[in-house]
Amino acid sequence: MSQESLFQEPEPSAVPSHAMRVLVPMPVDKAYDYAVEAPLPEGAYVTVPVGSRELPGVVWGEAEGTVSRKKLKAVLSVHDLPPMPAVQRKFIDWVADYTMTPRGQVLKMCLSVPGALEPPAPVMAYRALPGVEAQGLTPQ
Repeated sequence: MSQESLFQEPEPSAVPSHAMRVLVPMPVDKAYDYAVEAPLPEGAYVTVPVGSRELPGVVWGEAEGTVSRKKLKAVLSVHDLPPMPAVQRKFIDWVADYTMTPRGQVLKMCLSVPGALEPPAPVMAYRALPGVEAQGLTPQ
């Protein structure tokens, strides 16, 4: 690897075109910037990398632009759910300010069950076919 290759700018296609602020349920007071393919609505539920973990988060708005877009980590997935209402996000901000608690810690109370963001597991069910009689089964 040559020294010139370390300082070359990435190709324009490698730099994400959009960035959003995402609040994660951790004791932090600010939302972090993440790269996204297309703009997401505020309040969208996403999964983002935080260190070596993958955490759920909520899109809190447009990115501040303080971090270079080529250094941003990408949003891993967007959950197919209605976005968190603006009134709930305002309430989280208000509670955090009023109680002097980090916003992420207040968000954790709203996202206390991470499995709630996942789609429900399929359930196996059986039904009798019309006109086919079951053999060897008792009435019970």
